[in-house]
Amino acid sequence: MRTDDGLIIAASGQIVTESLLDRAQIYAKEIELLNAVGLNLATAVRSTVSDRWLENKVQLGDRASIAQENLNTFWQALKAKAEKLQRRSRRAMKNQRIEQALGRPVTRVILDPEENVILNVGELITHCAVSQAETSGVLNILLSSVYSKEPQISDKELRASEHGTAALVHHGNGRSQLESKSIL
Repeated sequence: MRTDDGLIIAASGQIVTESLLDRAQIYAKEIELLNAVGLNLATAVRSTVSDRWLENKVQLGDRASIAQENLNTFWQALKAKAEKLQRRSRRAMKNQRIEQALGRPVTRVILDPEENVILNVGELITHCAVSQAETSGVLNILLSSVYSKEPQISDKELRASEHGTAALVHHGNGRSQLESKSIL
C-alpha cells in the first residue's frame, strides 16, 4: 500500500500495528488498509467498539472492586469508632452513677462472692467500698442499692461532732487554718 506520491505505508505480509494505523490515517488510507487485510469499515468499527466495551467493562470491574474495598475499610473504621464511643459512654455513665452514690447509705447488705460483708444496711458508700465491690464483681448490686431519697436533717445534725481530714479548723482568734494533716 502506497501514498499518492508513491511512499510505502505498508508492505505485503506486514503486521498491522498502532503506528501503521496512524500512518494510514495521516495519508487518509484507512479504508484501503482495511480492504488490504480483508476487513470492511463496518467490521472494523464493530471490532473496535467491542474491544473498547471489553476494556471499559474490565476497568469498571476493577474500579468497582476498589470501591468495594474502600467501602469495607470505611465500614470497619466506622464500626470501630462506634464501639469506642459506646465504651466511653458506658464508662461515663458508670462514673456518674458512682459519683452520685458516694456518701449515700445502702438499702441492703452488700456481699462479695465469698459472703464477706462489704457494706451493711445504712452504711455510707465510700471510695473503698466502690473499689471492693468492683474488684468482687458486685458493683452493679452496690449501685442499685443506693438510698436516693433526700434525708431529713435537723439544724443540730448539720454540724458534725468531729472535723474531716480536709476541713478548716476555727481557732479562738476567728481565723481558719488548715489542719496539720493538710498540705499547707
